Amino acid sequence: MKITRKQLKKIIKEAINEVGIAPGVPQSLMSKMYEAVIEVLEGRPGMSGAELVDSVNQIHRDLDAEAIYDFLDVLLDDGEVTFDVENDAWSLV
Repeated sequence: MKITRKQLKKIIKEAINEVGIAPGVPQSLMSKMYEAVIEVLEGRPGMSGAELVDSVNQIHRDLDAEAIYDFLDVLLDDGEVTFDVENDAWSLV
C-alpha cells in the first residue's frame, strides 16, 4: 500500500496532536495560533500575509512572525486556508 505525501502529513499531524508535541512550539501555542488565524480570517477574509501575521501577533504577542508564517504553510498544505498569489490574499476554505 502506498501512502501519499499528503496522507503522511495528515498522519504525522494527528500523531502530534494526540501526543501534544510539536517541534519548537508547545501544543497550547499551536492551538492558540490556529484559533487566532481562523478568528482573523473569519472577520477579514482576503487579507495579505503581512496583515494576517500582524493581526495574529497582536492577539498573541509571544508568537514569532516566522512561526506564524510556517503555521500558515501547514494550514495551506492541509487545505484549511487558501492563498491567492496574485492578490496576496489569505482566506478560509
